[in-house]
Amino acid sequence: MGRPARGPRELDFPARRSVTVQRLLPSKTPTWSTPSSTVPVAEAARGQGRAPRESKLALGVTGRWLRSHALGPSTRPTLGATSVAGGRLGADPARLGTHFVNMTESQNPGIHLVVDNFFPAAMLYRRACAQRAQAIRMAHEFVESAQHERRRREMDAAMSTIVLTQAAGESWIYSAYRKASVRPPRAKGWVQRWIDSPVLICGDGTRALDKSTVDSLRTLSNWRNYLVHGDDSARRRLHAVVPAGDVADRLTSELAQKVIQDMDDAFTDAGSLLGVHGTAGLHSSLLWVAPDEV
Repeated sequence: MGRPARGPRELDFPARRSVTVQRLLPSKTPTWSTPSSTVPVAEAARGQGRAPRESKLALGVTGRWLRSHALGPSTRPTLGATSVAGGRLGADPARLGTHFVNMTESQNPGIHLVVDNFFPAAMLYRRACAQRAQAIRMAHEFVESAQHERRRREMDAAMSTIVLTQAAGESWIYSAYRKASVRPPRAKGWVQRWIDSPVLICGDGTRALDKSTVDSLRTLSNWRNYLVHGDDSARRRLHAVVPAGDVADRLTSELAQKVIQDMDDAFTDAGSLLGVHGTAGLHSSLLWVAPDEV
């Protein structure tokens, strides 16, 4: 007899279940671990063992989260397209790109992720790179179709590139100070944190950041403040270098590409100094962008 159909809300989960996935040595067999059972992943994938249904859903949700936040091919999970929908487990938890993941699932789903190497700056910069790619695609489609909707979406992507890149730069420099166990003095803005970092983190006698780095960071800050705050002061600073009537026309895929290129150069410049103290510079060529993000 066939199994009776179940509605989407008839999952009958226990009040609370959790599944833990930990990095394992290559010689060990990855397992599901729940409060009541442990099932080898390989057996579940062959249908010889069956992981609890809520565990499958938990890994599926986490797989989607990791796919959307992966920083590169080395951290990309190996979940197959049918891992949840087809009821098969195609992932090796040892390759999920994180040392520890704790997941919970209940009738009111709540996922709790704990990642011990969480680095927001890299995730922000990865998303900025994805928005740059989208701006390029929208620009090409606008040329081909002459549809103004494509041009507006190019502007949207260029704006997102600017905002996310600035957020990545600010997050990265504060991470560098924390990694070096240095408490910077009060300063006027995140750009000054970058300017002060060589001496404060590396010591007296360290060369300053390149002038081109400082100039590009200040330009990025002006664009971001104009777009996010829009106050009179922010508008005056941007209009000093971009005429008021030209702002919208400047929000193009070319600007998005320049923002990422300039930030790559800034990360390389600062990273060459601060990297020895634990914080390497980021670079767009090392960050993974999924095809469905473009």
